[in-house]
Amino acid sequence: MACSVIHRCPACGFEIEAWSDGNPYILDDRNRPKFYYHPCENERFEIMASCKWARSKTDEELSKFLELKSGIMSDMICLDCAGAFKCDTEKNKPKCRKCGSENVHDQFKLEGVTCPKCHRGRFPDTPEWGAIS
Repeated sequence: MACSVIHRCPACGFEIEAWSDGNPYILDDRNRPKFYYHPCENERFEIMASCKWARSKTDEELSKFLELKSGIMSDMICLDCAGAFKCDTEKNKPKCRKCGSENVHDQFKLEGVTCPKCHRGRFPDTPEWGAIS
């Protein structure tokens, strides 16, 4: 089960909705992420079936490939320019794709962080609860 939180800046009203489960993905044959989301986790089998790298593999080989070819990308936001992007923080150091800054933060965990839009307000320590799926 996944839930969302809503972070809203009290100074400018800038709002971000973020989900707890991130963005699970599998890399296709061109190393582009293909995302699948709750409650449709069965899509991951369809993604793997479309990948040449997954064909004719034993369960053990496939498991090793999946360690390299899959993960969960977090929704990130740049605290300098407010640029939003996805990053698998377990495999890559997050860096803003818009301005190149490393001053970035996970969108789900913005409690108490200064607003990247107005740089005046601070997100509340307790975000609003959003949807549950």
